[in-house]
Amino acid sequence: MNPDKVADAGAAFEQALARLPAGYAEGAFEGRPWGATVRRSIDHRRVWLFARDLGGNDIVSFNLYRTMSGGPVLKPCEMSSDKVVAFVLGFEPVADRTAPVEQTLQARGYTQATIKEDHTMDHTNHVRLSPTELTPAVLEGATIYGADDHKVGKLDHVHGTGAGGKAIIDVGGFLGIGAKPVGVPLNDLQFMRDEDGDVHAVTTWTKDQLKAMPEHRD
Repeated sequence: MNPDKVADAGAAFEQALARLPAGYAEGAFEGRPWGATVRRSIDHRRVWLFARDLGGNDIVSFNLYRTMSGGPVLKPCEMSSDKVVAFVLGFEPVADRTAPVEQTLQARGYTQATIKEDHTMDHTNHVRLSPTELTPAVLEGATIYGADDHKVGKLDHVHGTGAGGKAIIDVGGFLGIGAKPVGVPLNDLQFMRDEDGDVHAVTTWTKDQLKAMPEHRD
């Protein structure tokens, strides 16, 4: 490929990545609903992204490192660079969290029929995560289920680990629009993997109890 075209493609990728919001966001990619979690290091030399097709099993995951001596180094996680680049360039997160849900979804081409929502789940055969797996990279974006096995929210991010750790859960809303972040002790959640390897958690909190909590602010 022409060196100028390579440079242009790299610049377009970096610009698209910079526009993605930090934390968890939902949006559209190739006409399907996706959820993506983006984390940036304090010095902005490392960017980590994990995204999942909310209506299927496809994922995108990578690290981007900015070295002192050269340009950015892209490290896809067991997938091609082309797949990573296509996702970053094509993913459209829902940006306006205050607009009416119906208006925003129509603008993005969403309908209720296009979204796979797992409202209940049987955890009987699911495998608990080991202590070494309880890291932000693994946990963030996990669906949270209440004691009645109904979905109560999604884990946006965590503060700390163990007994002193706190889980920040997005409750309510739709596709992330209008969701309210609340904080609960990390130990109140039991994390496990389902038959597809997807991480989720169960808690004794109900959705109404979580919605009644004060909004968490970082």
